[in-house]
Amino acid sequence: MPSTGPRIALVAVVALIMVASGCTGRAAAPATTAQPATSTPAPTTRAPTYSGPEPLTAAELAWLAAIPKFAVRAGNAFAESEVLTPTRLRSFASLLGSCRRQLAPKLPSSRLRPVYMLVVKACVEFDKAAACFATAAQLDIRVAGSAGDRAFRRAIKCGFAGQRAGQAALGEAMKKGDQV
Repeated sequence: MPSTGPRIALVAVVALIMVASGCTGRAAAPATTAQPATSTPAPTTRAPTYSGPEPLTAAELAWLAAIPKFAVRAGNAFAESEVLTPTRLRSFASLLGSCRRQLAPKLPSSRLRPVYMLVVKACVEFDKAAACFATAAQLDIRVAGSAGDRAFRRAIKCGFAGQRAGQAALGEAMKKGDQV
């Protein structure tokens, strides 16, 4: 007669396998709560996309390039002249008065608004300077110390102060433009 020890061991192993796999021969009890499936998303192999601002357009770049060109012209006009004749003063007034027409006729784009606002500020200062230089060009300064001479000196001082303030604002605009 064969030994019953190995048979019992075999039956026990088969029973454990059946219980572990859910094959008990009984009907399965209905589940009372559904467990959400949890799975880890598969890692993506796509390269990250750039979500920064779009590159500047050609028109925006051209407008930004016009700012230092105007600043250089305005600075050079004053550097070239030592004698302030009425003709030269009218030329200064014309150049500085052209800022708004050349640089600020309209907003180039909404993202350049901070730069544009500084350019407008510069043009306001240049308009003041232009008015002062135009006034100085019309004054009679033949007699030193006369009322005309004093008015001329005030107008020249006003013109150069406006020119410096306009140049400073254009400098800020160029720095801000470099940040865009």
